[in-house]
Amino acid sequence: MADLLYCSKCGAQCQVGDLFCKACGNAMAGQVGTASVITSPSDISSKSAAAAFFLCCYLGYFGIHRFYTGKIGTGILMLLTFGGVGIWVLIDLVIIASAHFKDKQGRYLQFKPADPQTKSNKSVNTALLLASFFGPIGIHRFYVGKIWTGILMILTFGGIGIWALIDIIMIACGNFKDKQGQYLSARRELAPSGKTIITVIGITIFSVFILIVLIVALTLYATSGLTDAAREQLAALNQHDYQKAYSYTSLEFQHNTSLEDFTHFVEQYSPIGNNKDSTFNERNIDAVSGIGTISGTLEAKDGTRISVTYHLTKENGMWKILEINVLPANAGLQD
Repeated sequence: MADLLYCSKCGAQCQVGDLFCKACGNAMAGQVGTASVITSPSDISSKSAAAAFFLCCYLGYFGIHRFYTGKIGTGILMLLTFGGVGIWVLIDLVIIASAHFKDKQGRYLQFKPADPQTKSNKSVNTALLLASFFGPIGIHRFYVGKIWTGILMILTFGGIGIWALIDIIMIACGNFKDKQGQYLSARRELAPSGKTIITVIGITIFSVFILIVLIVALTLYATSGLTDAAREQLAALNQHDYQKAYSYTSLEFQHNTSLEDFTHFVEQYSPIGNNKDSTFNERNIDAVSGIGTISGTLEAKDGTRISVTYHLTKENGMWKILEINVLPANAGLQD
């Protein structure tokens, strides 16, 4: 068996006599024509960056990736703090993906080197970082020149996440190729800089913030009709217009509850019949049944308060009250 040496830059195995590393092109010695035998890489760990990345992804809150790399103390600390409430996990993911994570001995984790015959100038670390945070919108595919599949990922939101996950696995395992069919390179000089890492983290945090704001805004918009129906009924009851208030109820409600019974129910609770203020802090729409639910507090003009839950259904595009439950008392009006 031929003697082996290791590239001090990427950690790839080479044979004695090689002038350059077949994986990254690094000169194996200070002058051409000679080669230094290095029995072990000087700065490359035997621990896999791909393994550490996936352990951090799925078990990062328990610090398993740190136990794997020999960092027992910080692994225990992550376990006790639940991954620094997630923040520490996010930071470790970025550091691992950008090839800056080290094992207990201070050696960089090893990425699978590129095929010696097809060395891409695109970094596996940058691609992994982009896929980890922006995979569903295909940014990593744009990075490697795969424009059309990048657009397709945007349109399908990363194949509903499945395609993005497959890409992350392929990149981390060194099996992802650029547009020219070349495997991405694990050369450290191509890895993203600290400035790039900070930029990615900043963009990620900003994107998450915007996403949360959009979700909240869309939720409030989608459920605004629920509270409108309840408040319009309360306004009618304040005017003692029971017939109008009754019109805000659904056909099913009216089939099971007469106007007389509805009026009797309302008169039992002054926060409903003589309402001063209403606050609904919980609202949702069931995706399967389409039933809307709002819960909150009603206050009467005399200061009396009750907790109440409304269930509503849509009829002819309008939200109608299907059920009214007064809490915590068992009294309630429903079908």
